Parts: sequence; C-alpha cells; structure tokens
Amino acid sequence: MRVNAHPTDERFTLHLESCDDLTLSTFYQMVLWRELSLARLPLTRLEGSLSLVKRDEELEGRKRVKTYVGSGDRGRTSLLSGERVEKSHGRIEAVGDVDEINSLLGALIAALPERQGELREELQGIQADLFHVGAWLATSPGSPTLKMLREIGPGHTKALEAAIDRIEAALPPLRSFILPGGHPTAAWAHIARAVCRRAERQVLRLAAGETAERLSSVIAYLNRLSDYLFVLARFCNTLHGIPDEVWQK
Repeated sequence: MRVNAHPTDERFTLHLESCDDLTLSTFYQMVLWRELSLARLPLTRLEGSLSLVKRDEELEGRKRVKTYVGSGDRGRTSLLSGERVEKSHGRIEAVGDVDEINSLLGALIAALPERQGELREELQGIQADLFHVGAWLATSPGSPTLKMLREIGPGHTKALEAAIDRIEAALPPLRSFILPGGHPTAAWAHIARAVCRRAERQVLRLAAGETAERLSSVIAYLNRLSDYLFVLARFCNTLHGIPDEVWQK
C-alpha cells in the first residue's frame, strides 16, 4: 500500500498493491498518515505496512482498486501497530463497538432537522474524535505507532461536559427513570448510548490486561459520551415536542 501526498497541499492519493484486507484498522492507518502529511512531518515508514511517497507520474491513471481484497476471509485482520490477529480479538471488538457508535451518530445526524446546523457540527466533531479513539484501541501497548497518534485527553472530556451542561439547561428537570424512545432522533441517540456503554466495558477489559494506564482517557471519554447521548436523546424529544416517557413501576 502506498499513500502519495502532494508536497504543497492537502491532497493525497491511496494506491493499494499487495496489502492486508481493507479493514477498520487499515483505514485508521490512512487517517494517521493523512495527519502526518498535513503536519508536514518527515516522511517515514510505519512498521513496513505503509509508506508515504512523493507524487509519481507513473502511478497516474492507475485503475481504481476494489474495496475487497480477500485476505481477511479466514478471520484474521491487522492492528494499526501491524500485528495479525483474529477478528474476534478484544481490540477488534472494541474498534468495532466504536465504529458502531460512529455509524449510529451518522444515522442521528441524517435524521436531524436542517435548522440544527450547530448540533450537526458538534456531532460530526464527536465522530472525528471517535476515529482517533479507534486508532488508540487498534494499537498494541509499547508500539512505536503510539507516538504518532492524536491524544484523546481531558480536554475532549471537558468539551462533552460543557455540551451536557448546555443541553440540560434547555430541558425540564429529570425526576424519574425514562424509557428509551420517542422521536426517531431520540431513539438513535439512545441506541448510540447503549452501544457506547458496551464499548466502555470492552475497553475496560482491554485496560485490565495492560500495565500502563494509556487507555484511561479513552475510558473517561466514552463514559462521558454516554452521558452526553442520554441528555441528547431527551433534547431531541424536546425539539419535536415529545415529552419523556416515564417508566411506570
């Protein structure tokens, strides 16, 4: 696989030659290399799996590659740090959960009213953060790749807390348990919240097997994101004039 980055602007072209299956972890590698090229960092190699090269005229006009390549058909895939693992591996499970959250947020964004432009942008920012979360989860402890990842730190969690406070200020006080549902946008938010909790549990299992606390910020972010999605679901119902469905004991 080669990524051709133009030396003076943000354009880049991906060329697949002989490579692993085009999986989530491969996509995170593409995202990582794009970050490196935009930051104008020295060109380097990521454990032999990707190389960043200058534009090469001989590659122009090459046929578009297919999305499927087949090397994952036997149930194995590659981590961002290069190792081949079973697709049932805990890291792949965690990455898949995060991807599921991202997809559900996409469905929620698509269902939002057009007038909710700022909320759309906020959710798209969270989607971008989740790609970086996935990159951390797809990288093994001690890998040199960790030095090239964008940090998910306390600032990201604080931003979610500020959003929660802003949204709650527009909601009536919550005095009882509520049932998930209401408007379709609220339902999407509730499903995303439940999947986020599942992702958090899976990351906790991963973190339990590591000596360093490198995933602590990711765990805090996912924990706060599920809180955000809960209040967002209530807000989506309020937007459409639908009251919370109180649990009848």
